[in-house]
Amino acid sequence: ISQYNRALTDLFRKMCDFKYSSPLNELYLMSTGAKECTPENVKGIIQNLIFILSSMNIVPYETGNVGKKVKFYDDEANIVYAVEDSKVQEGLNQGIQVYPGWKYKDTELVLPKVEIKED
Repeated sequence: ISQYNRALTDLFRKMCDFKYSSPLNELYLMSTGAKECTPENVKGIIQNLIFILSSMNIVPYETGNVGKKVKFYDDEANIVYAVEDSKVQEGLNQGIQVYPGWKYKDTELVLPKVEIKED
């Protein structure tokens, strides 16, 4: 638990650190209306958050397939790709990958998300 607490504390300190443009505080100010929410501001904040996560070895994977059709077999559902179970059919399935997956070092944290369109 102490390692978890240290990691969480480190993450929040980095998200509020001026060195990284304090993205958590910036988001807070935008959410309260105290700061203008422009596309440029939001993009910069998101880039800083992604950088902070990558500095902690949390990185996206399967980024090249975002927005593309992917195929997978039913026994790979929620093992290779995160999908809605009720839409998975027996055999080969197809959908659009809408999100990348996320890893911490070599450990998968979140599977890439695929949306299956029902016919």
